[in-house]
Amino acid sequence: ERMIRFSTDDLKALILDGIPGTPMPPWRPLLSDAEAEWIARYLRGEDAS
Repeated sequence: ERMIRFSTDDLKALILDGIPGTPMPPWRPLLSDAEAEWIARYLRGEDAS
């Protein structure tokens, strides 16, 4: 439920770029845009297939 307040694009950016000053690292070196979008859709409870 907490993730629904973020758009899919916002979550994708958070996944790829991380959140400075928090334990959330940037995953851009390891994930493609498509993989980050899949994760963002999954976190929002959307059909991620």
